[in-house]
Amino acid sequence: MIPKVSIIVPIYNVEKYLVRCLDSLVNQTFNDIEIILVNDGSTDNSGKIIETYQEKYRFIKIINKENGGLSSARNAGIKKAIGEFLLFIDSDDYIELSMVEMLYFAASTSNSEMAICKFSYVYSDSNKKEINTVEDYYKYKYVNNNQLIRLFLLNIVSGHAWNKLVKRELFITNNIEFPNGKYYEDAPTMMKLFSVVNKCTLINDSLYNYLQREDSIIKSTDIKKVKDHLNNLTVIKNQLSQQQKKEYNNELQYFSINQLFYNSYLLSKIKNKEIALEHKPLLKENIKTINLISLIRIKSLRVKMKIVLLKSYTFNSWFKFVKKV
Repeated sequence: MIPKVSIIVPIYNVEKYLVRCLDSLVNQTFNDIEIILVNDGSTDNSGKIIETYQEKYRFIKIINKENGGLSSARNAGIKKAIGEFLLFIDSDDYIELSMVEMLYFAASTSNSEMAICKFSYVYSDSNKKEINTVEDYYKYKYVNNNQLIRLFLLNIVSGHAWNKLVKRELFITNNIEFPNGKYYEDAPTMMKLFSVVNKCTLINDSLYNYLQREDSIIKSTDIKKVKDHLNNLTVIKNQLSQQQKKEYNNELQYFSINQLFYNSYLLSKIKNKEIALEHKPLLKENIKTINLISLIRIKSLRVKMKIVLLKSYTFNSWFKFVKKV
């Protein structure tokens, strides 16, 4: 029998967090699921933990593979999945017990190919939980691909893969997969999906819990991560250019300034300053494409731009970097 939803979980050395993640999946209020656990060459006890769960739950499938990274693991899961919809979960995170039911109901009742929920930040060193406070999704609810792209560029809908239920057919018929060997791979892949979806449902509930780990990507930044992050901006610009989506020029400028600010922040974390300086000219060229004054003058973006500039001033990385270049 074909399940309604295939949940794909890439796993690599997460024994500390894995039980909480798996418990949140096997206890979902929606039972018409398969759970595909992709063991991406773990060297800790993650493999043993998932085997224990497979023995107990018939709807769990395990893929054991050599370590190839997050994208490689997700792609392996997509090939194995047979569900009508796909849901990606990171193995150090966990979800609310009603997440699958609510997303599937939202998608199926509205004949949508995608359903997106809000998410919460969970901090590993405390019990603090903070909802990602973007604009109210109920303001939009049902959107087409053009509206979805605009919401993505305006940072209202995130580029993360894990808070989105996506019809598997979108991946298959459009030959979409995650890019192997790249960091920050979610956004360009989601952008491809946003471009081909006919209808998407946005729900206002925060159903995904995104763990903020001390050993996260920011804490262990290297120059490849910085370059991959900036390259994603180029990829997304090229996607819009190929689709001749000139009507997004203002939104793309806003998206760019957010990406460049974050890229300069990542660059400031590089300890080897000589290597960091090699990346500086490329970042400088991208900064030159931004027209701050023009963006501030756009009424619909004025508030958002003030927030971006205030955030930049607070972190003190953007202005320092711009001043130096």
